[in-house]
Amino acid sequence: ETVRRLDLGVCSYNNYQALDRTLTAINATCQTDWRCFVIDNASEEPEVSHVINKHCGSQSRFIPMWNAVNKGYAGAVNVLLEHAETDRIAYFDNDCQPIMAGWDEQLAQLLDTYHEIGLVAPTSYVHYRIARPHYDEVLWVVGCAWMIARQAAQDICGFLTPRVEYFDSTLGHHEEVDAQTRLRLKGWKIACH
Repeated sequence: ETVRRLDLGVCSYNNYQALDRTLTAINATCQTDWRCFVIDNASEEPEVSHVINKHCGSQSRFIPMWNAVNKGYAGAVNVLLEHAETDRIAYFDNDCQPIMAGWDEQLAQLLDTYHEIGLVAPTSYVHYRIARPHYDEVLWVVGCAWMIARQAAQDICGFLTPRVEYFDSTLGHHEEVDAQTRLRLKGWKIACH
């Protein structure tokens, strides 16, 4: 059986203790062939760089990325999508820790089995569940943890020049609602697991 490849990203801004727990949890629970971009948004706490360097030094799957300015949540997601190369791309906030071993395999399996699903998220972060025969569809998910199919991300931002951003960084809040609305308008479903 082929092991799935997964690129994932963590947006980092201050809060170094939570970031440390998040990176530790990712390392302990991922079962795919994964790599994780740790995208720091110009943190002001020097301890953040120590945490990032510690994890990158002990696990080569962690890749540091240092933004010169704070690009916010939307900007970090856009940086992740610019560098991700796999068919599935996952995201975590710096204070959101996966707790179940194999979470990545389970979310990827859902995307791979039901090709109409463009984005899937853990059940704790979803809104307006609609029971479907093989999964629960949702209208949108909170942006702290999710996995998207690369084709779905390409459909809503094009990866063209000039590139339309996946997350509209001009909104300032609820960028995930805007992106997921665009996803649904392109015909993709959003699911939870």
